Amino acid sequence: MKTTTADSFRSIALIRRWIFTAFVMLQTAFGVWGMILVLPYHGSTLIEKAILITFVPLYAFVAAGSWMALFGFYIRRRFKGQGDAKSLLARYSAILPTVPLVKTAVAVPIYHEDVERVFRGLRASIESVKATGHLDAFEFFVLSDSRDPEVWLEERAAWLALCNELDLHGIVHYRRRRVNLRAKTGNVSDFLRRWGRQFKYFIVFDADSVMSGDAVVSLVRLMECEPKAGMIQTVPRLFNARSAFARMQQFVTHLYGPLFSEGLAALQLNEAVFWGHNAIIRTQAFMAHCGLKSMRGFGLWRGTVLSHDFVEASFIRRAGYDVWLETGIEGSFEESPPSLDDELIRDKRWSKGNLQHISFIGFEKGLATAHRMAFMNGIFAYLASPVWFL
Repeated sequence: MKTTTADSFRSIALIRRWIFTAFVMLQTAFGVWGMILVLPYHGSTLIEKAILITFVPLYAFVAAGSWMALFGFYIRRRFKGQGDAKSLLARYSAILPTVPLVKTAVAVPIYHEDVERVFRGLRASIESVKATGHLDAFEFFVLSDSRDPEVWLEERAAWLALCNELDLHGIVHYRRRRVNLRAKTGNVSDFLRRWGRQFKYFIVFDADSVMSGDAVVSLVRLMECEPKAGMIQTVPRLFNARSAFARMQQFVTHLYGPLFSEGLAALQLNEAVFWGHNAIIRTQAFMAHCGLKSMRGFGLWRGTVLSHDFVEASFIRRAGYDVWLETGIEGSFEESPPSLDDELIRDKRWSKGNLQHISFIGFEKGLATAHRMAFMNGIFAYLASPVWFL
């Protein structure tokens, strides 16, 4: 096992990010030069200058994506598919099987979901954990915010059936909030207020999440190995696609997703992002530093923080804890929206949440540069389309 200090992580990350930035800027310079050549007046008129001004960030955004994938390709080739040598999994792989487990919660926040799908996935995860022989180290909490009585009665029936069939009473719990304030963030906060102090760590699932027992156990052991880790995010792979749209999404993410995630992890190192699910969190650190207040601005910037996961990662990093994206942990899955309509509904929510991050870039003190850049990347992902249109 090799130890790496915080200063050396910072140095390695800076070197990698400067190399990445240099490649992006060089490609962008060539792109701008090519654009100047094809413009009728070679950028000398006012309108052509305006075109070039908008072209620069748009092209740089595309170039950054391509170099991110190339970085991932290099890492996979350099380390023979074993992942980045600086990752937690690479540094602790030799001792990981011997690390004892501690009591960990698995939280599953739901709101008017397909009940059969939720409990089918939860059952698969529990059975996989049981197969590892470590089920006694975990408790599972289905945290319902559903308001429709028919839905939450179905949820309770499914929970009771699961407990009876697999003898999971006292291991799988069901809780429905009477007042669902602040959406998912409020749901998780309520869980932590009630039960958080009983668990050193908690793993967050989405309604469509499935994780293998080996993945769940590995997350806990990695947290035990790295006391400075506040969050460890896995890379969920799409699965169980039924519609043509979902299968197309599943295919393309399996095709290029590993390269992008490998490149992202290599550049961010211990200042990675949190995607809100299929991740483990240090409970005490999260409770102490990741409470989110309602926004007090106007329009989009008022009310509940929608894309709370990026903000929580930035807050826990500000408190001195590391956030890791571990691409080498296999057995982490989620489902894709089944149709274009469902994708657009989700994307609308994400667009609002990402645009809310403008206020965190401008007014939140002490955030890591890597997380400010992650905010900017998410914002520009949605602003780029109308700018391309112009």
